[in-house]
Amino acid sequence: MQGQLEIWFWRLLRWLYAAYFMFVGYIVLGNLLHGAAIHMHQPNSAAQAFSDALEASGFMYPTLAACYFVGGLALLFQRTAPLGLAILGPSVVIILLFHTFLTGMYVWGAGWALVWLLMVWRYRKSFIPLWSYGA
Repeated sequence: MQGQLEIWFWRLLRWLYAAYFMFVGYIVLGNLLHGAAIHMHQPNSAAQAFSDALEASGFMYPTLAACYFVGGLALLFQRTAPLGLAILGPSVVIILLFHTFLTGMYVWGAGWALVWLLMVWRYRKSFIPLWSYGA
């Protein structure tokens, strides 16, 4: 019974994490495709300046949104979960650093990073070929 609970815990965690990133990616991409501005309200001026710079670049929000959506979609499925984690990795680092240094929302940023690290640890055997490739 405990094995089934563990399987369902990890599955639910993976699905919820994937759903969040897919939802955010979908909303941002949808707004961009319909010509709407993506003005994200931030808690302070430093965070707002960073967010405004991302928007002004014209390519960062579409790139982040595409990575969120594709990474989340890959994370939905057991077989492609490691790929989803690899795609979401840089974005999760940005989230962690953004909230640590700009918003002061340490727990929020660390929470996203912690869940990502837990799932990377769960799928760690899938990543071994990345650094142990034999010619």
